[in-house]
Amino acid sequence: MLALGTDGGRPVAALAAELGRPESTVRRMLGTLLTGGGKAVLRCEASLPHAGRRSTATL
Repeated sequence: MLALGTDGGRPVAALAAELGRPESTVRRMLGTLLTGGGKAVLRCEASLPHAGRRSTATL
């Protein structure tokens, strides 16, 4: 979870390298975080000046 804090959009390969784990393990860990009872939620918010209007997306 902490490794995602710096950039949640990084490729699995980059996360795996930082964590010192195989990519398959990191994929499994991400799946558990994202589907395991809401341990993590993906959100994207754009600021008003950049979007031209208020916009929010929750995945």
